[in-house]
Amino acid sequence: MKIQDDLLEDLMARAEADKTGALITLIQILIEDSAKAAEVGMTLEELAAICTAGHFLGKNPDYIKALEYIMQRGSGDSDTEH
Repeated sequence: MKIQDDLLEDLMARAEADKTGALITLIQILIEDSAKAAEVGMTLEELAAICTAGHFLGKNPDYIKALEYIMQRGSGDSDTEH
């Protein structure tokens, strides 16, 4: 079956060529989680923003420390005053 989207078709070809299976597993997770996001009312724009942020962090690991700091501040476990 050919997908009617060149980008997705290329991605699926890469996933099929990936001997580790990591890419196809990730694609499945993203599809399932995206469906769950729609079910809880997230818009496509909101989902895209979250995925874009995650992709950015994956490409720029130094920013993960900043995100951890932000998450810690919001957790209530921090000594930092708000």
